[in-house]
Formats: sequence, structure tokens, C-alpha cells
Amino acid sequence: MARRLPSSPGRVYAVKIDEGEDVHSVLSSLAEAEDLGFAMVTGIGGMAEATVAFYSPPEATYYTVDVKPPEGRVIEVAAMTGNIVKTSQGYSVHIHVALGVSPGKSISGHLVKGVVKPFMEVFVVELVSGQGTPGTSVFDHREGFKASYKRLE
Repeated sequence: MARRLPSSPGRVYAVKIDEGEDVHSVLSSLAEAEDLGFAMVTGIGGMAEATVAFYSPPEATYYTVDVKPPEGRVIEVAAMTGNIVKTSQGYSVHIHVALGVSPGKSISGHLVKGVVKPFMEVFVVELVSGQGTPGTSVFDHREGFKASYKRLE
């Protein structure tokens, strides 16, 4: 049975991530500075480079692919969605993306690394409930989770 905990929006942050910044670093820094317990994330924009991963449950491993645009272009972030959960080890930023690499070519998956170009527009919505921070009880599988990564050949 699915676990759920009623929650409602708390604080909402509109974030512009500037060229050259790493998406995960900026979101982790925001979460720490604002003491977010649990939040959802959505955004659009562009990247100079990205690493996208695909999970293999039997191997408990993420397989990664480096994404670079053709010379002189950017990777279009058509959609970015995810969440931020506070764990005992710090903040876990989990993001999925749909990226346009060139006309007619796209890739989607788990964002491992994203270097912004020229900028990204991101909304971070804190979720709160009367029973504490929902992320700690609903997404407890994130506590202590260590991902294994291998480059996809």
C-alpha cells in the first residue's frame, strides 16, 4: 500500500540559477540556508552539460550518460521535476529531467549533474503537515541511500 501523509504548501521560492552553477549545489544550498525539511522542485532553462542516469534494479546501479550539445548551442531543459528531502546525512536532492539536445534528439532520466547555461528558472515549494515533515516519514528509503554509478558504454 502506498504511504501518504497529508501536506500543504509552505514557503515558495522562485530561484534563478546562473550560468556555470551546478543545479544540485544551488538547490542543496537553498535547502540548508532555509532549513527546508521537504520540498518539491520544478524548472526549465538551459545547460552547458549534463550527466543523466538510468537505474537498473537488479544491479542496484545507475548507468550514466554524459550529455553535451552541438557546438554553439545549449541543452534545452524542457522539464525538470523532483524533490528535496532532509536526511540525517544532509539534503538529498532527487531530480529527473527531459532534455532537448538538438532538433529531433532528446534524452530523459535522473539528473546526476547539470551545469547551467545561460540560466534556469526553478520553483521550490516547501511541503508541510500538522504531523511534522512529510519527507522523513513517507520517503524514509532515502535515509542512508548510497547510489552506485557506472558509465554506460
